[in-house]
Amino acid sequence: MIGRSRRRAVLLAAVVLGVVTVIAVAGMEGTFTYYETPTQLAQHPDGPQQSLRLSGLVVPGSVHQQGAHVRFELTDGAHDVTVHSSTAPPSTFRAGQGAVVEGVMTSPGVFDAKQVLVRHSNQYGPAGTTGKNP
Repeated sequence: MIGRSRRRAVLLAAVVLGVVTVIAVAGMEGTFTYYETPTQLAQHPDGPQQSLRLSGLVVPGSVHQQGAHVRFELTDGAHDVTVHSSTAPPSTFRAGQGAVVEGVMTSPGVFDAKQVLVRHSNQYGPAGTTGKNP
């Protein structure tokens, strides 16, 4: 009799664990954000038509802003993509730093961004340094 009730308890615990796992996975669905690089985007000559995130470094000297409209180049070192956005980027947006843009390819090599996000380095240090050791 003790063996039978123990089996029931183990079975009940397994069912509860399974239900909790299913609920946790369902709750996280859509919370992971993936992005492509300019090189990955270049592998699709016509460009994907669905909305996506594109990540890279802002090419120095490529930022041209007129009012809220901004145009710049985003690179991964191998390929560049021209980004147009009609919304002003964050005040921390700078050439030479990482950025993530959300939007769609409107033509080969041209990305229409609905949002521009600044990607911060994971290197931290005192003010005026890059956080890297000499």
